[in-house]
Amino acid sequence: MPARCPQAEGFTEHAVWDFRATTPEQYPLLLHFAYYDLYRKQVVKQADLVLALYLRGDAFSEEEKARDFAYYEALTVRDSSLSACTQAVLAAEVGHLELAYHYLCESGLMDLTDLQDSTRPTR
Repeated sequence: MPARCPQAEGFTEHAVWDFRATTPEQYPLLLHFAYYDLYRKQVVKQADLVLALYLRGDAFSEEEKARDFAYYEALTVRDSSLSACTQAVLAAEVGHLELAYHYLCESGLMDLTDLQDSTRPTR
């Protein structure tokens, strides 16, 4: 079922990114694929729409939050360190407690374990 709120105008009408054909070495996607390829597909760098579901939670029913969370969960590649904490909160809110715990751990360890390969000092 499509999301109630599209990430951008026409977003839900785009073809879904071929995640099965994308190898682990091709992440983050923005470093390996042209913008025009990414923005014509249903793939999300960070959980912006999920953040909106949290910040404006009063504007959505519980069913709408759960549906949109599930929809964007499948499309979000979390190429941004900002996604895990947002996804943890919404996952817990819609009842996915194990997933929420996973994201909480990822968020807490993001910099400590250098998950994004971005916290080591350069010389």
